Amino acid sequence: MKALVTGGSGFVGLYIVEQLVQRGDQVRAFCRRSLPVFEKLDVEHHEGDLRDQQAIQRAVEGVDIVYHVGGLPGLWGRWQDFHDVNVLGTKYVIEACQQHQIPQLIYTSSPSVIFDGTSHEGVDETCPYPARYLCDYAKSKAEGEQLVLQANQIDGLSTAAIRPHLVWGPRDQNLIPRIISRANTGKLRQVGNGNNLVSVAYVENVAAAHLQLADALNPKAPVAGQAYFINDAEPVQLWSWINSFWR
Repeated sequence: MKALVTGGSGFVGLYIVEQLVQRGDQVRAFCRRSLPVFEKLDVEHHEGDLRDQQAIQRAVEGVDIVYHVGGLPGLWGRWQDFHDVNVLGTKYVIEACQQHQIPQLIYTSSPSVIFDGTSHEGVDETCPYPARYLCDYAKSKAEGEQLVLQANQIDGLSTAAIRPHLVWGPRDQNLIPRIISRANTGKLRQVGNGNNLVSVAYVENVAAAHLQLADALNPKAPVAGQAYFINDAEPVQLWSWINSFWR
């Protein structure tokens, strides 16, 4: 099996790359920078940007499955930037898969695609997309996810999406470092009584879920065309969890 991982140098993407290599798959990473570990793992690197349609076409050619992990995160920024990377870039990936007759596409989405500002305790995947979004990132990820799921069973392509919630673990360069930095500078403030629960997802579990979904994905499988929330078995008390990292 030869797999392409977009965003293969990123937090989740690199764990997917490592787990694929560990089980014996050939791996190609499409990302803007190479990593020394790629050479060590014998991972083929294609340098490129998700806004570059031709680069994506070259990266997809000859693989058996695409894990589309790459994207532009963030609460702030221009809608055009989020759209170009997360929507248009995803469209390019889908078109490349169809043109090269790739049988499987797994999309790394986000729980924010259904967030409307209210509590979602106990919801499942039947929860609908909201009428409006609180940030452009969530809107762009939702549009990308819908493109992927709508492409299921078109030109022989089977698709599915994963929505990992609050991914954490070693090598995180975003969430935990920001929490610790703000705590150390006195800028971290608890909101509410501190008893609120939140689902989290350990990064190795998130990567493993991608591989498990891929193994189950085929044109007749019930997972085809579906999106799945991914989180660890039990939610955590948010502020106790945050304080443990600060300590």
